Amino acid sequence: MLNILEEQLDELKDLLSNSSISKFEIDCINMPKDRKEFILDERDKSYFSELFEKLDKYKETTIYYFEAKNISDANDLVEKLNEYRYLAKENGRVVPAVGKYNDSKVLYVGVRKGGNRKRDNLSNISARIFQHLGYYYKGSTQGLQLCDWSDKIIYLNIITLGPKANEYLYVLEKLLAKNLKPIIGKH
Repeated sequence: MLNILEEQLDELKDLLSNSSISKFEIDCINMPKDRKEFILDERDKSYFSELFEKLDKYKETTIYYFEAKNISDANDLVEKLNEYRYLAKENGRVVPAVGKYNDSKVLYVGVRKGGNRKRDNLSNISARIFQHLGYYYKGSTQGLQLCDWSDKIIYLNIITLGPKANEYLYVLEKLLAKNLKPIIGKH
């Protein structure tokens, strides 16, 4: 049994040694607040055109996390999200639960398997971030809904993983969340 675990750990080490991380700044202060202003099919002309141009290139499985500039901004953002929860429910929008941590600048940790969505050819990570920004037309798909309540600059960090990552994806998400201590979402 130990040999099997050691082999798995070696495979995981190889996987992580080939990973990379990218960081994107998202200015929530100036992002369009009206969902009708952001049309997915016209994302190349939108406020987020540069972000989606880069995200659409990610075909690999990814782990991502949103973070504030500092713990104070993160705490302010959680307060704003908590104030927004009732309005979100009234408007049919689903936001993540409050996390169990409270002394972190990391807001949320998530994962996305690699590939593209067939209907619009968005990379899977690009589509997921679209949901977190709050522009996805289905409010029942859980996301941060940032366009509705955030008024800070936040950072999106994306860790790309190798082709065998799907086997370890949820374990890696748990390990990363345990260390980053996100203040939004359950882990």
